[in-house]
Amino acid sequence: MPIRLPVLLLGGELAPEYRWRLVHSLFAQRRSLLEGSLAFAAVLAVCLARTHWLGFATLLVATLLVLGLRIALERTFTRAMREPAGRLRHSADAWARRFSVGAMATAALWGITELCVFMRFNDPLMQMFVTMVQAAWLSAATVRNAAAPSTMAAQCILTLLPTVVGALLTHPGFVQIVAPLSLVQLSAAAATVRYTGKQITRLMLSEQRLETANARLTELSATDGLTGIGNRRAFDTVLQTEWARATRNATDLSLLVIDVDHFKSFNDRYGHPAGDECLRLIADVTQRPLRRPPDFAARFGGEEFVALLPGTSEAAARDVADRVRQAVVAAFVPHETNPMGCVTISIGVASMAPHPGDMAQTLIGLADQALYRAKQRGRNQVRTAGDDLAMRAWLAVRAGAIRPEG
Repeated sequence: MPIRLPVLLLGGELAPEYRWRLVHSLFAQRRSLLEGSLAFAAVLAVCLARTHWLGFATLLVATLLVLGLRIALERTFTRAMREPAGRLRHSADAWARRFSVGAMATAALWGITELCVFMRFNDPLMQMFVTMVQAAWLSAATVRNAAAPSTMAAQCILTLLPTVVGALLTHPGFVQIVAPLSLVQLSAAAATVRYTGKQITRLMLSEQRLETANARLTELSATDGLTGIGNRRAFDTVLQTEWARATRNATDLSLLVIDVDHFKSFNDRYGHPAGDECLRLIADVTQRPLRRPPDFAARFGGEEFVALLPGTSEAAARDVADRVRQAVVAAFVPHETNPMGCVTISIGVASMAPHPGDMAQTLIGLADQALYRAKQRGRNQVRTAGDDLAMRAWLAVRAGAIRPEG
């Protein structure tokens, strides 16, 4: 949504994160403001302290007020961004408007101060000096605020107009010098903002498109091209992450290993296009009961799929596996060489609460063994690692339910 007060360049084209970065760049000016103010104060001290001490004091106070106002606004922004909900409470647009108001207030303060100096010192050399200081200040502000063209235009007008008015009220002839200088300053500021702003915008838009393309490339590299779910690489990454989390939190991690029964004969009978469609169906059915954000489904390879269920007990994982198996049967994809007359799947389920030092491959091995038993016992069924008495005893010992003798 474009900013109503046109502060940021192409605000509607940039993603929110990039608009926040532009706002950060506008507020992160404490060092340049401090350096510029000290430089102005030094120049004023050298040129005015002995001859025009009142003018020096006036401009020095104005410099300190401008500096204090801008730094206070920047510190308020920094504190707000440190809060957890800082970005939620105020949008980038709202902070851009605050910056714009602060910048225009400092420009108005400069303009009023210059008008006072013009009216107090009826000295063309003094007025010319003030005009030169003003030009230097606007040049620095033009570079700093290039991302806020409307604000920069307002700053120029609020600063230059009092100068022209002051020259007109004190030395009308001096307007012939000040007015052209002011127009040149406005033209230079507009050209600088236009060029620098376009470069900033192009750079950020290019970076935004590059990040989008990289994110898309990463997503594609982790997605199985046929089924649209995660691939083996993505599964390995998620497994390591969830394994580490389960080890750290001492929670269960369950795995389903799913295999399509008699898939080779299905391909031979109906052809590879039908086989691909069958695999897409299995992928869709496998994903359907995985409603929690950490649950993850992937194609493990060939006609084999996996589903990772963090924080899920073996009993709950078996219930999910049963729902997946029944959904495949209910889809009733014809398969004449399968005794059931339709496509079926076998599922092996394993669940562990990993201990430090355990390997994630252990969980895969347990689920594979359970899948092997499901196939041995006739397919189209779910078996768990806990169905095996020896495996159940081993898992119970690990869980601390019983202690091994000796």
